[in-house]
Amino acid sequence: MNSNVIAHISSHSFRKMKTLKILNLSNNRIEIVDANTFNGLLNVVVLELQHNDLVSFQDGLFQHLIDLNFLNLSGNHIQTVYGSYEKTALVNLTCDLRGNPLKLLNPNFETVTFFVDEYTSCCFMGASITCLSANGRPSFLTCKRLLANTFIRLAIWFVGLMIILFNVYVIFNRSFSDTGNKVQNILIWNLGLSDLLMGIDLVILTSVDMYYAEYFPAYSSSWIKGPL
Repeated sequence: MNSNVIAHISSHSFRKMKTLKILNLSNNRIEIVDANTFNGLLNVVVLELQHNDLVSFQDGLFQHLIDLNFLNLSGNHIQTVYGSYEKTALVNLTCDLRGNPLKLLNPNFETVTFFVDEYTSCCFMGASITCLSANGRPSFLTCKRLLANTFIRLAIWFVGLMIILFNVYVIFNRSFSDTGNKVQNILIWNLGLSDLLMGIDLVILTSVDMYYAEYFPAYSSSWIKGPL
């Protein structure tokens, strides 16, 4: 059934195929797979769903595949795999999620091995799950929030705001002041501007930490490479 133009698979489509071992649905246009689609496939060992248009999957979709050993979901559009998706005890499963724009990967599987593109996808997994990244773990990556210490976070926020406030005053005062040495005014004005930029940078840093919080690892790569 691979390499066709299948876009949707309805419930109980395979209920009479109890002896089937390998199901290949790759290279189609599948967007939606109903929750009970794989009911009856008690002996399936390999399920190929790579290179489709899947964004997510229904709760409990794979719960009937008790003998499943390999699940290929690579090359889709999946962004999140969260614990609520799978309330089942799949064990010794290998799942390939490479080629997906993953943001959050926190599945409720037991003893599962995941293959992903970026190591940031591994940060939210439990201790019983093995996560292997094609690109390895970057040296700069932290699996914690950007500023993990609360005291440091508040201190940087306070210092950044004070720097901005006082240096805006200095720049304004020196820009419209006719007294004093002009060369001195220019030097102080430049110093105030450089300090102001540093304060803005600190505020941006703390704002990013507040915005992403514990989910910062999922966005760290794009933030580091972004305009800020």
